[in-house]
Amino acid sequence: MKWRIFLVVFFVAIISASTYAQIYTYPTQAQWVTDTYNNMSREERIGQLLMIGGYSEGQDKNTKEVLTYINKYHVGGILFFKGEPYAQVRQTNLYQKKSKIPLLVAIDGEWGVAMRLRNVVKFSRQMGLTAANNDSLVYRMGVEVARQCKALGIHINFAPDADVNNNFANPVINDRSFSDDKYTVTRLAELYMNGMQNNGILACIKHFPGHGDTKTDSHLDLPRIEHSRGRLDSIELYPFKQLINKGAASLMVAHMEIPAFDTTLNLPTSLSRKVIKDYLIDTLGFKGLIFTDAMNMKGVAKFYSQGEAAVMALQAGNDILLTPTQLPKVVKAIKEALDSNLIDSIQFENSVKKVLAAKYQLGLNKAPIISTTDLNRRLNPPSALLLQEQMSEQQITVVKNRKDLLPLKNLEKKKVASIALGFRDKTTFQRMLGNYTRADYYQYNNSVDSIGFLIALDDIQQKEYDVIIISIHNTNRSPDRYYGINPAAIHFINQLNKKEKVVLVSFGIPYNLQYFPNMKHLVVAYQDTDINQEKAAQLLFGTYTNTAILPVEISDEYPKGEGISIETQEQLLHYTTPEASGYESKEFERLDKIVNKAIKQKAMPGCQLLVAHKGKVVHSKAYGYTNYDKNTRQPVTTDMLYDIASVTKVMATTLAVMRLHEKGKLNLDKPASRYLKELRKSNKSTITLKQLLTHTAGLQAWIPFYKATLDDSLRSNNVYCYAEGGQYVCKVGDQLYMRGDYRDTLWQNIIDSEVKPTGNYKYSDLSFFILQKVVEQVADMPLDEYVEKYFYKPLGLGTMMFNPLTKFDRTMIAPTENDLEFRKQLVWGYVHDPAAAMLGGVAGNAGLFSNSNDVAVVMQMLLNEGEYRGDRFFKPKTVKLFTSQAYPNLRRGLGFDKPEGDRSKGNPTADIVPPAAFGHSGFTGAITWADPVHDIIYVFLSNRVHPDATNNIITKTNVRSNLHEEIYRILLRK
Repeated sequence: MKWRIFLVVFFVAIISASTYAQIYTYPTQAQWVTDTYNNMSREERIGQLLMIGGYSEGQDKNTKEVLTYINKYHVGGILFFKGEPYAQVRQTNLYQKKSKIPLLVAIDGEWGVAMRLRNVVKFSRQMGLTAANNDSLVYRMGVEVARQCKALGIHINFAPDADVNNNFANPVINDRSFSDDKYTVTRLAELYMNGMQNNGILACIKHFPGHGDTKTDSHLDLPRIEHSRGRLDSIELYPFKQLINKGAASLMVAHMEIPAFDTTLNLPTSLSRKVIKDYLIDTLGFKGLIFTDAMNMKGVAKFYSQGEAAVMALQAGNDILLTPTQLPKVVKAIKEALDSNLIDSIQFENSVKKVLAAKYQLGLNKAPIISTTDLNRRLNPPSALLLQEQMSEQQITVVKNRKDLLPLKNLEKKKVASIALGFRDKTTFQRMLGNYTRADYYQYNNSVDSIGFLIALDDIQQKEYDVIIISIHNTNRSPDRYYGINPAAIHFINQLNKKEKVVLVSFGIPYNLQYFPNMKHLVVAYQDTDINQEKAAQLLFGTYTNTAILPVEISDEYPKGEGISIETQEQLLHYTTPEASGYESKEFERLDKIVNKAIKQKAMPGCQLLVAHKGKVVHSKAYGYTNYDKNTRQPVTTDMLYDIASVTKVMATTLAVMRLHEKGKLNLDKPASRYLKELRKSNKSTITLKQLLTHTAGLQAWIPFYKATLDDSLRSNNVYCYAEGGQYVCKVGDQLYMRGDYRDTLWQNIIDSEVKPTGNYKYSDLSFFILQKVVEQVADMPLDEYVEKYFYKPLGLGTMMFNPLTKFDRTMIAPTENDLEFRKQLVWGYVHDPAAAMLGGVAGNAGLFSNSNDVAVVMQMLLNEGEYRGDRFFKPKTVKLFTSQAYPNLRRGLGFDKPEGDRSKGNPTADIVPPAAFGHSGFTGAITWADPVHDIIYVFLSNRVHPDATNNIITKTNVRSNLHEEIYRILLRK
């Protein structure tokens, strides 16, 4: 009787917080258990000890089979495997409705229910949690997993793994374990267990008596452990004994042969009475539910039939048989064993009543109904998304950092290569690297052989890179196959490491480090998830730091507990989730809605949208496709380049003017003719630089220069040629070259163009053609080379450039207009603006290509009052001068656009944006704004001119200003 009282009190203590449970006094529970048991048939009692497997999705979906087992064999529980949340809840409700006694619902979710279900936030594997070196993360994961389980109608989670993984060659446990240290395993397993049990979900510690020191996977065969009882007691059993004393609600017994406990040949521990009844129950005093490991695993099924194994498992002292197959034979065997007293009737009754007591405390004295309302949000609340990010950020471990190479900095004069191994395409890690530096990218999948890597080695070494970042992807957890790493790739890495400055980043189990001795710069990222790839890339550049440690012993060179905290670099944009900044990802779905509607309306085929707040990128997303042709279009990615048109004015020309002004080489109040002698006798002799920057110079808005070259047809005159050569050196499109000297004609047309009285605002591209000439004259350097040298390379901008086809494959660039008038072709990789094209792709008004990140970096530098990654580009007073309103009666800054204070006039941005903000827009559908008051950056890049520049839906529907306004509503809670 004492054990029953203990069990009741125990379950009340751990389940009192359950959303399913109600508070009942002991006599009420005892009465329900007794009455229920007495009213059950023997078949129904047997069914309570059977937990079958269920699938809510895919080819394994077995709804009809489950319903048959419920109706015919009265099974007492179901363990869900692969599936989808909504489908699983619907199935759970159906099964519960059909069950006379509600089912005990379980899941094997060691790193959350995402281990089995899609569309759910995925937490870290246990070894990665140890690396994070933050115990609170483990408890919080238990809390979040409990919330997930409750939302799905799950009552028990088969976690945590309490195995001590003290065998390198363990093919089945490895990173599912917290560590190779018994104390670490015990401490963290208890935290995970308590996180679940304190919130109403039964934990199940496994795999008793310890599956850590084996080279055999019990799914495939029966592992044999030869250790003595003393050794087992001191290491493998230690966590289990401690967790039992701490109140573990249930326990799973592994399929292992351990002669120290039971010398019966080929007898799994899961079927051994000496292991379960004599040791676990009688010696250790465990009173909770005891589960077998899955009965269909080869560790038991290889030597025993399902009926035979079922009887032996109950004889041994198990309470619930997990996923037995051949259920008719299993039930028949158990009934026959009961009839012949091969199964002790008192023990059988106790097991059934233990199951019923657990169900009562879980509220399963009546059938529950699980709601699907807002299920996705309840499974993925802000707290879970924040936890996922913090887990990832805190577990990336810097194991080696020779001469403090990390964080990577001062790379503007260095050549960088990024090599991804095990993957065919550009990885998430490489894309994030591109947000912080320029690099050459390589990918070698696992099919590359030794010869292929020899060729690659020679090619890379000839290019003499200063830093080579190698990332290992697509690994596995099998020691027999080098943990999924191509042996030729292992040799390739070690050969490169001998001569080159290599940073190795492993997105796999830390045991693979044994193949890479003598690494000077080594980072372990544990899991090949997008978030770990993003965080690892950012850590290399010091956007954050952590105290992560190596969770297991690899070698004397890579000891357990090794971990280096690197310094952080100030003022770098940090990519994060909205939750890390106090917002919710769901709020930003409002932006998705606006963009997706615009794409559906064909305002543009695709776009990039970036939002940064207080130095953190809280939303960076690519939408849609590069074009409308289903046969040729590609999904837009965040690293693709867009023609940013007139945004060039502030990303290139204005920056150059700012620097030259600060250096004392330009006086804004002086006329441009002071620097350009050809203007001195023209009608532009008195126009000042300030007037040019503010569009108050009285110049024409633009001149269609190309039309003068189209007398009869594009190629019937001598201005253009199909092939490059001789005087035809200016490429304006595919297989289309313009005479180089015609640029002088274009410049002369600008000089000769009409000028109206100065002082009145009229937006003009001609102003920035002139400013370009001023910059190039004073700097004695072409504009593109100037901004490249002094801004783009030092800022680490990987995509911002003129003439991108010199560096990028066309597939990385969004096309613009199908130009039927001038170039007679799809403009793709060449500047859309005809005048800029005729100037060789480099112009003061247009020509720049970029992705959203690089635009944001420039804007963040300006918000930082001219400083970024520790380098000062401008003095604060220079930034303030250019980004402030230049004249009282004009909204424009110097080069930069400003919000319009007079609401009767057209506002270039949302009305909610404060006067201190500055930015610019571009004809192709680009726009960017920075707000120094609220520290907000907004970047939107699109190719709305594809395939036709007359498409003005983006303006008519106010897509860009609506987005901007919604951003403020989200960030300012308006």
